[in-house]
Amino acid sequence: MNILIYQYPNLKNLKYAVKFFYEQHKINMADYTTKRVGLIALFTGELDQAIKLLTEAYNTNPKDPLVLYNLSLAYLKKKDFKTALTIINKCLTVKPNYLQANSLKQQILKQLKK
Repeated sequence: MNILIYQYPNLKNLKYAVKFFYEQHKINMADYTTKRVGLIALFTGELDQAIKLLTEAYNTNPKDPLVLYNLSLAYLKKKDFKTALTIINKCLTVKPNYLQANSLKQQILKQLKK
């Protein structure tokens, strides 16, 4: 994604990026899931959109550790540390040995102590 955004700065806009790749026949709209688009929104800094989409993905599959991790990360970036902690704890319940999730939890706890 970083290389594509560097080469095509307009792709920072999520809606434009999806339209661009669709028109170039580079994506299949059947793969245009809330999880994937939520991850792209998180990556491009559209935190409200990421939270909305990742929450939808979570409601569809509440046992997906990747969705839970990234949803927690989005809340951390929005500085909603209590919600981030609640979600990362759900993630660690689903997958206790998730190394990145344990690291993210430590980051959240540091922020809560401030």
